[in-house]
Amino acid sequence: MATKTTITWEEFLTAGEEWQRREWVDGEVVFMSPVNLRHEAILARLIEYLVDYCRLHVGWMWFPSNGVFTMASGNWRLPDASLVRKERFPGGRVPATKADFAPDVAFEIYSPGDTPSQLQY
Repeated sequence: MATKTTITWEEFLTAGEEWQRREWVDGEVVFMSPVNLRHEAILARLIEYLVDYCRLHVGWMWFPSNGVFTMASGNWRLPDASLVRKERFPGGRVPATKADFAPDVAFEIYSPGDTPSQLQY
């Protein structure tokens, strides 16, 4: 189960340890639980498909689970994987920090302990 800590956005940038996965949801930092091996096996297979898709459709890019996107709600989320059209990046350059937009397609691998709000982007 994720732990919620109320924090300002500026503090988010230094919240937790570097290795901790976290998202910013409705003004709170949500520290994410570690994933399990089944989740990683499914993610590996999904990424194989996304790599193949992007090879065939050169206008698209795929991103693994640590890519940060700004959702329509303003929340910063880390989908398990995502697809983005290259043309959406200003000047065709991927930013070093985060995307200021939601991905075109976000993939979430459902875990038994997930709640609907955790899966709602």
